Amino acid sequence: GTVSRAQLTQDICRILVDEAEMRLAWIGWVDEQTRAVVIEAAVGPAAGYVEGLSISVDVRRPESRGPSGRSLIEGCSITCMDIAADPIMAPWSGRAREHGLRSSAAVPLQLKDGTRGTLTI
Repeated sequence: GTVSRAQLTQDICRILVDEAEMRLAWIGWVDEQTRAVVIEAAVGPAAGYVEGLSISVDVRRPESRGPSGRSLIEGCSITCMDIAADPIMAPWSGRAREHGLRSSAAVPLQLKDGTRGTLTI
């Protein structure tokens, strides 16, 4: 049978958490009207991190400058090895610390219909 995109994103995140022992894996998609990233799936002990998370692909906003926003804007993978020490991560560093997150990597996703997303771990 056919698997829905929502189920597939959930499964991808779960595999990364279970098999690669990530604290968090999430997938979000750009809402082309609002320029915000809408999170479709988030799995892991730190999944609460994404509640109310603000990420944008509007380059005028600071929420576009972290790994997830930049991966979508630049079309390449972006990493941050030390969230606490990186000034660009200021909008998220307190929340990341609360959830035990020290680093981040984001990979852009492109669907055949042009939908843009990010896989962030």
